[in-house]
Amino acid sequence: MSTIFRRTPTITPQITPEYLNYNEGPKFVAIVATLVSVALLIFLLRVYTRARILHFFGFDDWFMLIAALCASGLLIIFIALTRLGFGKHTSAIPLDDLGRISKWLWWFSLVYIMGVSFVKLSIACCLLRIIQRPNYRRFLYGMLEVLLAVLTLAWFFTFIFQCVPVAAAWHSSLRPPHITEGNARCMSHTTYRDLGLFNSAINIATDVIFATLPIPIIWNLRVNLRTRISLIVILGLGFLACAASLVRMLMIYHIWEHPDPFA
Repeated sequence: MSTIFRRTPTITPQITPEYLNYNEGPKFVAIVATLVSVALLIFLLRVYTRARILHFFGFDDWFMLIAALCASGLLIIFIALTRLGFGKHTSAIPLDDLGRISKWLWWFSLVYIMGVSFVKLSIACCLLRIIQRPNYRRFLYGMLEVLLAVLTLAWFFTFIFQCVPVAAAWHSSLRPPHITEGNARCMSHTTYRDLGLFNSAINIATDVIFATLPIPIIWNLRVNLRTRISLIVILGLGFLACAASLVRMLMIYHIWEHPDPFA
C-alpha cells in the first residue's frame, strides 16, 4: 500500500498516556526480521550447494539472489517505518512522520513487487532446467513471457504512476482539493484496491501452477517412493505462499476501512 493515509477514524480516540505509548513496532520488526533471516539462511545454503559442491550457478540462482536482496531491502525499509511510528496509533504519530511513512510504504510496495517477481522467475527457470517435456516447456515459456514478464511490468509501472506526479502518492498537498498545489491526478481507492486484488489472484494462480506442475514428472522418476513423496512435499510448500496471498487479498479488500491502519 502506498496511497497516503489521513486521520479519519470513525470514533475520536481518547488520548491517554497508554494510547500514546502503545507501540507494536518492535514486535513487527521481530517477526519480519525472523522471516527474512530464515529466508536468507536458506538462500545462503543454496548458494553454497550450487557454487561449492555442484560448481554451477544458473539464471535461477541469479534471480533468487536479486529476490534475496529485495528481502533485505524490505527489512531495512520496515525498520525505518517503525522508527517513524509504524506500529503506533495513527493519532499518536506527528503529521510530518505520517507523510514519511506513506513514502516509505510506497518504496516498500515497489520492492515487494520486484522481490515476488524475481522469486517466480527463479522457480520458472529452475523448472525449465529439470523439465524436458516439450509441452511443459512451452507452457512454462508462456508463463515467463505473459504472466511473469508482461503482467509484472504492467503492474510495476501502474503502481509507480498511480499518481501524476508520482510524489502525490505520499504528498497530500499535491492532491485536490488543496488550495495551492492540489492538481495531481491519482487513481481512485477502488481502482487501487481492485488492481491489488487482481495482482494477488495472479500470484496465487502462479503459485498453484508451480507447486503442481512438477508432481507428475517427479512421480514418474525412477527413485524409491519415499524420495518421490519427499520431493512432492517440498514442492508443495508453495501452497503456503498461496495461503499467505489469500490473507493478503483479504487485507487489501478492507484496506480503506481500517480507521487505525498503522497499529
